[in-house]
Amino acid sequence: MRRWTLRCITVIRGVRLAQPARVCFERGHSVGSFAFVFDLFESLVGNLDAFLDAAEIRAEPERFDPRADKRTVKAYARLVGGWNRTEDAEERVARLVKALGRSSPLRLIEP
Repeated sequence: MRRWTLRCITVIRGVRLAQPARVCFERGHSVGSFAFVFDLFESLVGNLDAFLDAAEIRAEPERFDPRADKRTVKAYARLVGGWNRTEDAEERVARLVKALGRSSPLRLIEP
């Protein structure tokens, strides 16, 4: 996955994972396997080196638009909201926000 296009990954994840998870959730089936994949995603997002474009980001961190993260968070909230209890969805979004902060290219720019 690429840090510059993280929102695209989030949208794809919605089609491939969140929609089936929503069906399971609505029918009372376990969503544990879906939750595991989202847990893994949330942990990887916090590590800049987990992204394929880490070298590009390190070379030109000023190209990063912080609004991209806001759009990603908004899309992610919609994604996890359909198959989680409200509290669980809010926790997931909070974990993603924290992880995005840890891998933010803006942290590479010296003040």
